Amino acid sequence: MFNNELWFNSVSGDTSAIILMAGGGTTVNVINKILSSSAANATDFGDLVQGRYAFVGAGNATIGLFANGQSSGPSYRNEIDRVVIASDGNATDFGDSTLGRDSCTGGVKNDTRACWGPGFNGSYQNLIDYSTFASAANAIDFGDATTNYTNRGQQGGSNGTRGLFGHGSNSSAPQQSIDRINIASTGNSADFGDTGTATAVSSGVSNDTKYCVTGGWVNGTTFVNAIVQCNMSSDGNCTSFGDITSGGTYGALGAASKVKGIVAGGQTASGCSYSNAISQFNFASNGDTTDFGDLTNSPASGAGVSNNDGGQS
Repeated sequence: MFNNELWFNSVSGDTSAIILMAGGGTTVNVINKILSSSAANATDFGDLVQGRYAFVGAGNATIGLFANGQSSGPSYRNEIDRVVIASDGNATDFGDSTLGRDSCTGGVKNDTRACWGPGFNGSYQNLIDYSTFASAANAIDFGDATTNYTNRGQQGGSNGTRGLFGHGSNSSAPQQSIDRINIASTGNSADFGDTGTATAVSSGVSNDTKYCVTGGWVNGTTFVNAIVQCNMSSDGNCTSFGDITSGGTYGALGAASKVKGIVAGGQTASGCSYSNAISQFNFASNGDTTDFGDLTNSPASGAGVSNNDGGQS
């Protein structure tokens, strides 16, 4: 049943999430909608204001925001799009980030604000800025990351207090470091730990306790299917969680409920083809992904948001 913001699965007792997967490629503006409680194909939600890729998203229980990225041109975008997650429809303009950039990493949040991590706009950047969900306005400077990132970075992880992001590229070399910030307090990030393998173009998802990094590539030709995990509340290195059973994937779109991680789309190691597959795993049980369904299209390097993952209370 539906309670205005969240879907409630009365059979399992689990309050699950509406997940939106948006953009990808150079000009894709499609937004897919997934109900995490039911393994099924995605449905069409609406369109972004402008098609783009290599950007990030963040949502609270009501609002989803998509920031930065690149469109055909190339053009480093500074726009932030807004959607009401419970209501299918096209995105509207929310404001601008402090600097146009693509290849972003971050997209971490609490109930009140979303933080946008570093990226690339002709040179690698280390800036972090933030937006307040309730107020359509331009983003504000938050602080700096520990280093300049990234090459088509990844979604971050949030538990409502901490935000984790990183493990992108720096000067063309993949990195394995993870940064952390206190989302409610502006300031520079600090080192959290390492993923264990230097990868870029991975997908990140989290619930209240666990942050998982999935897939990616090592050197542009070696694709990985590994999922690694870390405890959100304790600084430290990642450990093994399982594998993406569909194979090595980079540029996948990721989002989660408080129970389940969802990874979709991306490019696969098999001929570098674009995928429309949606995979799922349970945070509580280490193991490989299982099939969830298919997206309405086959995107890569897009962004996902959820209205009930680790970033909401």
